[in-house]
Amino acid sequence: MKKSFSSRVFRTMVAIGILNATITLLSIEAIYEDIEDTSLTIGLEEERAFFEKKLDPKQIQSWQTALLTVMYVPDDQPSPALPHMFSGRSEPFASEVDIDNETYLISIVRTRADTGVIYLAQDITMQERREDMMQSIGYIIFTGIMVLLSFVLARIGTTRVITPLKTLSRQIRNIHPEQSIEPVTLYSADEELIEITQVLNNLLETLAAYLQREKALISLASHELRTPIAVISGALDVIDHRGTLSNENQKTIARIRHATEKMQADVDALLHLAHPAGQLTSEPVNLANSVRGVLNELENSKDTAIQRISVNWPTQEKLIEADPALVRMLIRNLVQNSLRHTDGQVGISLDEYNLTISDQGPGLPAHIVSRLQTQSPLNEVPDDGLGLFIVKLICERLNWRLDIENDNASSAGIVVWFGNPT
Repeated sequence: MKKSFSSRVFRTMVAIGILNATITLLSIEAIYEDIEDTSLTIGLEEERAFFEKKLDPKQIQSWQTALLTVMYVPDDQPSPALPHMFSGRSEPFASEVDIDNETYLISIVRTRADTGVIYLAQDITMQERREDMMQSIGYIIFTGIMVLLSFVLARIGTTRVITPLKTLSRQIRNIHPEQSIEPVTLYSADEELIEITQVLNNLLETLAAYLQREKALISLASHELRTPIAVISGALDVIDHRGTLSNENQKTIARIRHATEKMQADVDALLHLAHPAGQLTSEPVNLANSVRGVLNELENSKDTAIQRISVNWPTQEKLIEADPALVRMLIRNLVQNSLRHTDGQVGISLDEYNLTISDQGPGLPAHIVSRLQTQSPLNEVPDDGLGLFIVKLICERLNWRLDIENDNASSAGIVVWFGNPT
């Protein structure tokens, strides 16, 4: 499953934003708690100082208000029963304590005159509840704002990061080797993107030079390969017209002519495939007429193997959109391959959606079947012949599908699917 780079960047930025919000909340909570404790401690200290001024150093005294409980116990007096919030606590003590769903700020210290111990407890239950509620509401609002802000900033940041890459990708997508290759342009101040663009332009420049050399080589090969073949064919015609050859020599000349014609067909196929896909013609092609044309070529070449071919003609001939030359090359190579590898009958069957070439041979070897059914680089030319390799290239160029039917050890077939006819 493909993963989007922009999604990963977006999720990373959102995660960073949420992490920052969490750290900020924890920091605010810690600072707030410290400020609150300091404030309450200062307030309690003021209360303690106030009651110290009023107490009698020799007497046990206590004061009780709605929120404050104070008790003074001098050293020379027996310890009385203390209020429950002071029970079990010895001086010095200063802390916030939760008792039975109530919260107290307790301070137990000796007086400044060192005459006894003063117990002081402030009920801060309502204050704590109110603060907890306000804190919860504040945290929810703050968290919502921070998360929303994280999403917005992440989207803006992702757009700023991805836009140059999308621009670069769009320019690369519009590069077609069969046309003029222009360098890509990217207006960015980012050093990394500038370096990527420079590397890509260097690659495109090398590719353009390579394609130019390839076109020149194809043009040269078109002349250099066809000229010797034409000379051989012409010489064979001259020898044949003299009529001075014995039967054995005529058979030899026929084999030479057949090999020459096959070489000419292979050269034409390879040169035709070497042209960019955009230069191929596309027109309505009558597949039955293409088969007839190939059979006529074999008959004119005086190939006796044509007698082993049987054709199952369609009841209604259909037209398909394709390059006529490539279609003829495909049929010719399939038929010649079957004739070459079997001494039995070769069948040609035309259907509305496919062309089938079958024979009574041993079937295709496993490695050839694997090669035909997998995508392979065009520079890996097989050692065991060009025929089926050319067929595969033609199918790829025409966007047709090639299927292999090895039913048993005594029959084999190749099915070319060309899709819905027009």
